[in-house]
Amino acid sequence: MKLRKRIPIILALTAILALTFSACFFISEADKWYLKGLENNQRRKWSKAVECFDKAIALDPNHKDAHFKRGGANVSRNMYGEALKDYTNVIELDPNYKDIYNSRGGVYSKLGLYNKAIEDLNRAIAIDPKNTKAYYNRGSTYEKMEMYEEAIKNYTVVINLDSNSAYTYYMRGFLYSELGRLNEAEIDLRTACSLGNDGGCTRLEWVLKKKNKKK
Repeated sequence: MKLRKRIPIILALTAILALTFSACFFISEADKWYLKGLENNQRRKWSKAVECFDKAIALDPNHKDAHFKRGGANVSRNMYGEALKDYTNVIELDPNYKDIYNSRGGVYSKLGLYNKAIEDLNRAIAIDPKNTKAYYNRGSTYEKMEMYEEAIKNYTVVINLDSNSAYTYYMRGFLYSELGRLNEAEIDLRTACSLGNDGGCTRLEWVLKKKNKKK
Protein backbone atom coordinates (compact mmCIF):
# COMPACT_ATOMS: atom_id res chain seq x y z
CA MET A 1 0.00 0.00 0.00
CA LYS A 2 2.79 2.40 0.86
CA LEU A 3 4.32 1.85 -2.59
CA ARG A 4 0.99 2.60 -4.31
CA LYS A 5 0.73 5.88 -2.40
CA ARG A 6 4.23 6.85 -3.50
CA ILE A 7 3.70 6.14 -7.21
CA PRO A 8 1.83 9.43 -7.97
CA ILE A 9 4.56 11.36 -6.15
CA ILE A 10 7.28 9.55 -8.10
CA LEU A 11 5.48 10.20 -11.39
CA ALA A 12 5.03 13.88 -10.54
CA LEU A 13 8.72 14.27 -9.68
CA THR A 14 9.68 12.49 -12.91
CA ALA A 15 7.49 14.86 -14.92
CA ILE A 16 9.00 17.92 -13.20
CA LEU A 17 12.53 16.67 -13.88
CA ALA A 18 11.66 15.99 -17.53
CA LEU A 19 10.22 19.49 -17.96
CA THR A 20 13.23 21.07 -16.24
CA PHE A 21 15.65 19.10 -18.44
CA SER A 22 13.82 20.03 -21.64
CA ALA A 23 13.64 23.70 -20.62
CA CYS A 24 17.38 23.82 -19.96
CA PHE A 25 18.24 22.31 -23.33
CA PHE A 26 15.50 23.90 -25.43
CA ILE A 27 16.78 25.70 -28.51
CA SER A 28 14.43 28.13 -30.20
CA GLU A 29 13.91 28.11 -33.96
CA ALA A 30 15.68 31.48 -34.12
CA ASP A 31 18.72 30.02 -32.35
CA LYS A 32 18.73 27.03 -34.70
CA TRP A 33 19.03 29.36 -37.69
CA TYR A 34 21.63 31.43 -35.83
CA LEU A 35 23.76 28.33 -35.24
CA LYS A 36 23.42 27.38 -38.92
CA GLY A 37 24.63 30.88 -39.76
CA LEU A 38 27.69 30.44 -37.55
CA GLU A 39 28.39 27.13 -39.25
CA ASN A 40 28.31 28.79 -42.68
CA ASN A 41 30.51 31.60 -41.37
CA GLN A 42 33.13 29.04 -40.38
CA ARG A 43 32.95 27.60 -43.89
CA ARG A 44 33.33 31.12 -45.32
CA LYS A 45 29.96 30.79 -47.08
CA TRP A 46 29.03 34.37 -46.36
CA SER A 47 25.85 34.62 -48.44
CA LYS A 48 24.43 31.42 -46.97
CA ALA A 49 25.34 32.66 -43.50
CA VAL A 50 23.44 35.90 -44.14
CA GLU A 51 20.40 33.91 -45.27
CA CYS A 52 20.45 31.95 -42.02
CA PHE A 53 20.85 35.08 -39.89
CA ASP A 54 17.98 36.66 -41.86
CA LYS A 55 15.73 33.77 -40.82
CA ALA A 56 16.87 33.98 -37.21
CA ILE A 57 16.10 37.72 -37.12
CA ALA A 58 12.73 37.22 -38.83
CA LEU A 59 11.80 34.85 -36.00
CA ASP A 60 13.34 37.02 -33.29
CA PRO A 61 13.93 40.68 -34.32
CA ASN A 62 15.74 41.31 -31.02
CA HIS A 63 18.35 38.59 -31.60
CA LYS A 64 21.35 40.89 -31.21
CA ASP A 65 23.92 38.12 -31.79
CA ALA A 66 22.32 37.35 -35.17
CA HIS A 67 22.40 41.05 -36.12
CA PHE A 68 26.06 41.24 -35.08
CA LYS A 69 27.16 38.12 -36.93
CA ARG A 70 25.18 39.13 -40.01
CA GLY A 71 27.11 42.39 -39.93
CA GLY A 72 30.38 40.47 -39.90
CA ALA A 73 29.27 38.27 -42.80
CA ASN A 74 28.26 41.38 -44.75
CA VAL A 75 31.69 42.90 -44.13
CA SER A 76 33.29 39.70 -45.45
CA ARG A 77 31.32 39.99 -48.69
CA ASN A 78 32.07 43.75 -48.95
CA MET A 79 28.45 44.76 -48.29
CA TYR A 80 29.46 47.62 -46.01
CA GLY A 81 26.18 49.51 -46.17
CA GLU A 82 24.30 46.42 -45.00
CA ALA A 83 26.89 45.77 -42.29
CA LEU A 84 26.47 49.34 -41.04
CA LYS A 85 22.71 48.76 -40.65
CA ASP A 86 23.35 45.53 -38.76
CA TYR A 87 25.81 47.06 -36.32
CA THR A 88 23.56 50.07 -35.74
CA ASN A 89 20.71 47.66 -34.97
CA VAL A 90 22.89 45.97 -32.36
CA ILE A 91 23.66 49.31 -30.70
CA GLU A 92 19.95 50.13 -30.58
CA LEU A 93 19.27 46.76 -28.93
CA ASP A 94 22.27 46.85 -26.59
CA PRO A 95 24.60 49.91 -26.46
CA ASN A 96 27.04 47.90 -24.31
CA TYR A 97 27.37 44.96 -26.71
CA LYS A 98 30.96 43.71 -26.75
CA ASP A 99 33.19 45.20 -29.46
CA ILE A 100 30.27 46.78 -31.32
CA TYR A 101 31.76 50.29 -31.60
CA ASN A 102 35.02 48.90 -32.95
CA SER A 103 33.10 46.87 -35.53
CA ARG A 104 30.93 49.77 -36.65
CA GLY A 105 33.90 52.14 -36.59
CA GLY A 106 35.78 49.81 -38.93
CA VAL A 107 32.85 49.86 -41.36
CA TYR A 108 32.58 53.65 -41.22
CA SER A 109 36.29 53.77 -42.10
CA LYS A 110 35.80 51.45 -45.09
CA LEU A 111 32.96 53.69 -46.29
CA GLY A 112 35.21 56.77 -46.07
CA LEU A 113 33.22 58.25 -43.17
CA TYR A 114 36.36 58.90 -41.21
CA ASN A 115 35.08 61.30 -38.55
CA LYS A 116 32.28 58.91 -37.62
CA ALA A 117 34.80 56.08 -37.59
CA ILE A 118 37.08 57.94 -35.17
CA GLU A 119 34.08 58.75 -32.95
CA ASP A 120 33.08 55.08 -32.68
CA LEU A 121 36.66 53.89 -32.23
CA ASN A 122 37.20 56.43 -29.45
CA ARG A 123 34.15 54.95 -27.71
CA ALA A 124 35.50 51.42 -28.16
CA ILE A 125 38.82 52.41 -26.58
CA ALA A 126 37.08 54.28 -23.73
CA ILE A 127 35.16 51.08 -22.95
CA ASP A 128 38.24 48.85 -23.26
CA PRO A 129 41.61 50.67 -23.15
CA LYS A 130 43.35 47.43 -24.21
CA ASN A 131 41.28 46.86 -27.35
CA THR A 132 44.08 46.35 -29.88
CA LYS A 133 41.64 46.03 -32.79
CA ALA A 134 40.19 49.45 -32.03
CA TYR A 135 43.65 51.07 -31.81
CA TYR A 136 44.63 49.40 -35.07
CA ASN A 137 41.45 50.52 -36.84
CA ARG A 138 41.89 54.04 -35.50
CA GLY A 139 45.49 54.08 -36.71
CA SER A 140 44.42 52.85 -40.14
CA THR A 141 41.70 55.51 -40.27
CA TYR A 142 44.12 58.28 -39.31
CA GLU A 143 46.45 57.04 -42.05
CA LYS A 144 43.64 57.35 -44.61
CA MET A 145 43.06 60.88 -43.31
CA GLU A 146 46.79 61.56 -43.87
CA MET A 147 47.25 62.19 -40.15
CA TYR A 148 50.38 60.10 -40.11
CA GLU A 149 51.75 60.89 -36.67
CA GLU A 150 48.40 59.97 -35.12
CA ALA A 151 48.42 56.74 -37.12
CA ILE A 152 51.91 55.89 -35.87
CA LYS A 153 50.87 56.57 -32.27
CA ASN A 154 47.97 54.14 -32.55
CA TYR A 155 50.05 51.44 -34.25
CA THR A 156 52.61 51.88 -31.47
CA VAL A 157 49.96 51.28 -28.81
CA VAL A 158 48.98 48.04 -30.57
CA ILE A 159 52.61 46.89 -30.62
CA ASN A 160 53.06 47.78 -26.94
CA LEU A 161 49.98 45.70 -26.09
CA ASP A 162 50.82 42.85 -28.48
CA SER A 163 54.48 42.53 -29.43
CA ASN A 164 53.67 39.66 -31.82
CA SER A 165 51.35 41.69 -34.05
CA ALA A 166 53.27 41.14 -37.29
CA TYR A 167 50.82 43.04 -39.47
CA THR A 168 50.98 46.12 -37.24
CA TYR A 169 54.78 46.13 -37.42
CA TYR A 170 54.38 45.91 -41.19
CA MET A 171 51.88 48.77 -41.32
CA ARG A 172 53.97 51.04 -39.11
CA GLY A 173 57.13 50.11 -40.98
CA PHE A 174 55.48 50.73 -44.35
CA LEU A 175 54.27 54.13 -43.16
CA TYR A 176 57.75 55.00 -41.87
CA SER A 177 59.17 54.07 -45.28
CA GLU A 178 56.63 56.27 -47.07
CA LEU A 179 57.62 59.16 -44.81
CA GLY A 180 61.32 58.61 -45.60
CA ARG A 181 62.13 57.43 -42.08
CA LEU A 182 64.08 54.49 -43.41
CA ASN A 183 65.97 53.46 -40.26
CA GLU A 184 62.75 53.15 -38.27
CA ALA A 185 61.12 51.43 -41.24
CA GLU A 186 63.93 48.86 -41.42
CA ILE A 187 63.56 47.94 -37.74
CA ASP A 188 59.81 47.44 -38.00
CA LEU A 189 59.93 45.59 -41.29
CA ARG A 190 62.65 43.25 -40.07
CA THR A 191 60.45 42.43 -37.08
CA ALA A 192 57.40 41.92 -39.28
CA CYS A 193 59.40 39.66 -41.59
CA SER A 194 60.79 37.62 -38.67
CA LEU A 195 57.22 37.15 -37.41
CA GLY A 196 56.22 35.67 -40.75
CA ASN A 197 54.71 38.65 -42.56
CA ASP A 198 55.61 38.28 -46.25
CA GLY A 199 54.72 41.90 -46.99
CA GLY A 200 57.25 42.95 -44.37
CA CYS A 201 59.98 40.92 -46.10
CA THR A 202 59.17 42.42 -49.50
CA ARG A 203 59.04 46.00 -48.22
CA LEU A 204 62.26 45.46 -46.25
CA GLU A 205 64.09 44.67 -49.51
CA TRP A 206 62.75 47.93 -50.97
CA VAL A 207 63.93 49.89 -47.92
CA LEU A 208 67.43 48.34 -48.00
CA LYS A 209 67.78 49.16 -51.71
CA LYS A 210 66.66 52.71 -50.99
CA LYS A 211 69.21 53.06 -48.21
CA ASN A 212 72.03 51.67 -50.37
CA LYS A 213 71.30 54.27 -53.06
CA LYS A 214 71.74 57.03 -50.50
CA LYS A 215 75.25 55.85 -49.55
